Parts: sequence; C-alpha cells; structure tokens
Amino acid sequence: MSFYLTLLGAPGCGKGTQTKKIASYFSLPVVGIGDIIRTEIASLSSLGNKVKELVSNGDLVPDHLVIELFETVVDNKMLSKGVILDGYPRTIAQAESFSSVFSNKKLDVKVIYLETSFDVIKERLLGRLLCEGCGCVFHSFFKRPTKEGKCDECNS
Repeated sequence: MSFYLTLLGAPGCGKGTQTKKIASYFSLPVVGIGDIIRTEIASLSSLGNKVKELVSNGDLVPDHLVIELFETVVDNKMLSKGVILDGYPRTIAQAESFSSVFSNKKLDVKVIYLETSFDVIKERLLGRLLCEGCGCVFHSFFKRPTKEGKCDECNS
C-alpha cells in the first residue's frame, strides 16, 4: 500500500511524535526536513557547511536550499512505496516544490494540520531537550533522559 502524508503545524504541536507513530504503524519511511538538514551539516559537504553557517548564526535556511535538500532525498524508490513527511513544506515556495514533486508522479497526498493552543506549544518548546550528537528529542518534564545530561541513544 502506497501512502503519502505530510503533517503540518506550529513548532511543538506534535508533528514529530505523530509522524513516528503513523510511520511505525504503516511501516513507512519518514522524511524530516530537520533531520535532512542535520545530516547534511554532519556530512561536511559544501552545502552542509553553508547550512551550518546559517544555522549557527541563528538564520533560517533559505527556501532554495531546503527545496534542494528535500528533492535530493525524496527519490523514485521512496515515492513508489510511500513516505511520511515531517515539517515540510513550511513556506509557499516549499509547498510549490512539494506539489510539483508529487503531482508529477500523480500521487495522492494527504495533509494533516495539527492545531494546538499557544500554552501547550509554549510548555512543550520551553522544556524541549535535543541531543547535539544524534538529534534525539527529550523533554524536561514529559520524557527525560534516563541519565541526566546524557542521551539514551548515543550517550552524548
């Protein structure tokens, strides 16, 4: 069964959490734009170094670079089996790219928008802990690491 889904919503609304649950249930790969960006930075490629500089300065990665990364990762093999997208698209330009990738293949894509109150988002984001080593997400209240200050996945 081919399944194409993207989850949209504000940061902290639960896109990543729900994406993982849905992907596990349907045995589908997840393409998270944040993961793609972190992987590119870790690769030390020229594009990765450009992205790292932007992120280190607190700047957003421009659409043309995000689109390039997305289109590089989402290949025909993935599209033939199905995929769940996390955090993409976020802008009009990204949505146009997203639409062209999927409409050119005549794939039926479902979009779910997760709506969450500002207070819940604030609580989730203010408590979020992210491992710099592997990108694993923890929370100071809801999902603490087993050992304080150490990642359960990579021990960073």
